Amino acid sequence: MDTVPGDLPVRSAEDRLYGRGAVDAKGPLATMICAAAGARKFRGRIVVVGAVEEETPGSRGAMEIRGSHAQPGAVVIGEPCARGA
Repeated sequence: MDTVPGDLPVRSAEDRLYGRGAVDAKGPLATMICAAAGARKFRGRIVVVGAVEEETPGSRGAMEIRGSHAQPGAVVIGEPCARGA
């Protein structure tokens, strides 16, 4: 999940995983899944999305969700990003 093309070998050392896709948005995605699962008193609808190509204009994943779901009342994006910082 959340990888881009490139030649970066995958390896495991001292109980750590190194390689393309080993980190990035996996922590925020897991956190949002747990938060959504625990929101038992929330009366609205919660949709958790792991979209492909989220860092590209015209993301196929984002366009699919946009076309298949009603407009949300709110959006929370868990992608760590330095843009605008």
